[in-house]
Amino acid sequence: MLWCAVPAGAQSARTIRELIAAGDAAWAAREHDAARAAYAEVVRRDSSYSRAVFRLGMLLAWKNSLDDALSLYRLYSRLEPRDAEGPLAVARTLAWASRYGEAIATYD
Repeated sequence: MLWCAVPAGAQSARTIRELIAAGDAAWAAREHDAARAAYAEVVRRDSSYSRAVFRLGMLLAWKNSLDDALSLYRLYSRLEPRDAEGPLAVARTLAWASRYGEAIATYD
């Protein structure tokens, strides 16, 4: 999966905690490219950070990278099985991909 282009070494020196903070700050400022880069690096290093997984899925869905977004939303649903936002995001993204039958089955 290619989530974003990041210059070699640009993110590697930062800790996951710093990357999450940078992603969250960029998210709050609506700097989507910067948020996507930070969250993608977090997920690349450790895909157990559910907020980074979910937000990266959202950012990719908004860029019409629906298959990658679906993979992330499904991962989020496994990480956070009690959060209804995961299956809802899967269903919504399936609908955006014109996969309506799957979307309905997921939502039900």
